[in-house]
Amino acid sequence: MKTSRETSARPRSFSWHLCLLAMIAVDALIIFDAFSVAYLLRFKYHLLALDHFEPAAVDEYFKAMVVVAYFWILFCYIFGLYDLSRHRSTIDIFHLVVKAVTFGTLIILSLTYFYREFSFSRLVCVYAWVLSVVLFSLFRISVQLVRTEYFRRGRHHRNVIIVGSRTLARFLVDKIRKQPELGYRIVGIVDSAVPTGDLSGGPFLGTTSQLPHLLESHDVDGVLIAHPALGQFELLEIIQACERHGTGIRMVPPTFDLLGNYRDFEEVDGMPLVRVNEQEYRRVDD
Repeated sequence: MKTSRETSARPRSFSWHLCLLAMIAVDALIIFDAFSVAYLLRFKYHLLALDHFEPAAVDEYFKAMVVVAYFWILFCYIFGLYDLSRHRSTIDIFHLVVKAVTFGTLIILSLTYFYREFSFSRLVCVYAWVLSVVLFSLFRISVQLVRTEYFRRGRHHRNVIIVGSRTLARFLVDKIRKQPELGYRIVGIVDSAVPTGDLSGGPFLGTTSQLPHLLESHDVDGVLIAHPALGQFELLEIIQACERHGTGIRMVPPTFDLLGNYRDFEEVDGMPLVRVNEQEYRRVDD
């Protein structure tokens, strides 16, 4: 019998941590390169500069880059840019990069007003912002392409149970099967009642009341709910069961306007899957 897990995915492997450290290292290198090029554009080539005052020593900017790297990497983490488990579109990646770099830049510009050891060029920050957005985006798009190929070869998929057996659930199953790059492998189907007819999504494992036992007896990384007719009490029981077993849970919201209540969602070919837990569900229900 499988024991409860603390996280919603398999235990993080050494290779996963190595990839994470490699991404952080590349990000730090990008920040260093972006500010180096920005410094040259401002003080050597005087690009868009209205004055030609004597710049501070390069060493002072290198010291500042340590602080810059900390905040930019921190915001990249906050906005989920180190989450290797999620599939994102190119537009989503670019949008998150712009947000992370912008927030980090605003923090740095705010701190410069309290540091009087030398005059920090705002134009250098602007150039570094543009260069970092471009380089961060290209790097993460490249990582996404590698990730896509990795999952297409059937490696390290997340085993999921689908809750629902009707039109919406079949639609979700069809999209998952057509997009192996999403990294999902369907273990089986559960529903509030025994379905009639053929199930194309996989074997019928049991009813939703049996889900706690199924989570114990199967290797499951997540539960995907695609059952718009599911009652609120039944949904809450599923969420509680998943939380007790440390299993991640995502659902297709009944209406798309519910997306505003969730901080984390993933698209499956245009179909939103939102991550929820018991506290969030209770707040939305209230």
